[in-house]
Amino acid sequence: MSEDASPKSAHGEPLLIPVCAPFDLRLTVSALRRLPHAALYPLVGEQWRFVAALPSGHHLLAVRAHAADDDAAVAAVECAALDGALGGEDAAAASALVAWMLAVQRDLTPLHALVADDATLGPLAQRLAGMKPPRFASLWEAFCQIVPFQQVSLSAAIATLNRFVMALGPELAYDGQRYWGVPTPQRTLATSQEELRACGLSAAKAQTLRRLAERALAGELDASDFTSLSDEAAIARLTRLPGIGRWSAQVALLRGLGRLSVFPAGDSGAARGLRELFPQHAQPDAAAQALLERLGDWRGYLYFLLLGRRLLAAQQQEQD
Repeated sequence: MSEDASPKSAHGEPLLIPVCAPFDLRLTVSALRRLPHAALYPLVGEQWRFVAALPSGHHLLAVRAHAADDDAAVAAVECAALDGALGGEDAAAASALVAWMLAVQRDLTPLHALVADDATLGPLAQRLAGMKPPRFASLWEAFCQIVPFQQVSLSAAIATLNRFVMALGPELAYDGQRYWGVPTPQRTLATSQEELRACGLSAAKAQTLRRLAERALAGELDASDFTSLSDEAAIARLTRLPGIGRWSAQVALLRGLGRLSVFPAGDSGAARGLRELFPQHAQPDAAAQALLERLGDWRGYLYFLLLGRRLLAAQQQEQD
């Protein structure tokens, strides 16, 4: 199959997952990946490919945008496995997983109405209109992509994450290219402290991931357990986990559970992005706080707007 060919399901047709327009697959996946050289979730041509944990085991899924014949707008995304046909249970799980991770049904109309008159956020939101707020597959996978980022630069964290997933993650090959998934709790727990350190993790972070793996296997990282909790109650519960402070808990809620009411205030990249929004303001911190209060339950999407702003700037630099 070529990079641009549509992957097929067991019955010769791709799985179609409806989306709430507007939707931009590349922007949404780029926000999920954070940096272009991340080993997880690569974009290959017009496809997003990733190793997914399905009921029968790990499969390599390929996802691409699907537009109706008479309309240029994206009406759905196509999904199928590149490593073999998906049975009924796997197909249902794959559809649900893709819909979850890409947040395809999230309606951002209220957010756009809220920022329409803002001289800075209004135009930015319009440029990023198709970027949904992506989510990691589970809380365990979220923590695997949060712990390496604690108190280090984004590029250094991505390098460590790449080593972690390439050393311990499930690996599948297709058309001469290798793909990796997030290491399972079982694999992580079975890995020695020394092996984890060899991935670039500090002793404390290696220990944190091993202890979180224990909690995951004990069923303590089930997303459904947090559904009825308020943001603060959920943060309090998460910060009782080993090695998880308030910032990590907030990112887990935002990027793991999709709570757009949570803005990770301690995130250095987000803080820097906020300051850049008010370069001429006499009190940028106060202005940023006022903006967060005005956004209310949509404040978490500001994190993605700031990330998208950086992605757009990097894209422009490449074009120049």
